[in-house]
Amino acid sequence: MIASERVNELMLEAQKSVNFLSNGNKSKSMLILNRFNELYNEEVSKQTLTDNDDGVTVEKQIDEIIDRFNYSEVHSYMIDTNWTWAGANGVPGIGLMQNTNRGYLKLVYDEAIKKLANKPNKKSAKANMSTGGFEYECYVYRDTPKPYFTMKFVIADSFNED
Repeated sequence: MIASERVNELMLEAQKSVNFLSNGNKSKSMLILNRFNELYNEEVSKQTLTDNDDGVTVEKQIDEIIDRFNYSEVHSYMIDTNWTWAGANGVPGIGLMQNTNRGYLKLVYDEAIKKLANKPNKKSAKANMSTGGFEYECYVYRDTPKPYFTMKFVIADSFNED
């Protein structure tokens, strides 16, 4: 897991990106987001992610999710609807989607682990994020080192308001 000081530093960088984006500075926002992903990936690569019961690392689980996802279908939909990402100069390519999703799956895993560590009486924790049409979820359980991930591309959603 990434040291909390480093996570805070990376989150500040991400917040700068959000601030630039809200002020209409998309190119600077994309540069900061790319740097954020680079720093995050460097930090994660310095660490050995936990081995699961079956000896598979979290990194390998994430790679499997990335490999199994149908990016061609999503990419075709994005082209048909002209769905763009800020700073991507148009519809993002499959490689950019894969790299971005890999980073967000790592982030959601780290967040779930952090939540579990901060609540010693809880048996499990869940973290989720969404961006660019993608949703990421990670469930971690205290009694097993294997996390459970979901990643989906959502074009419509609904919920009731209380």
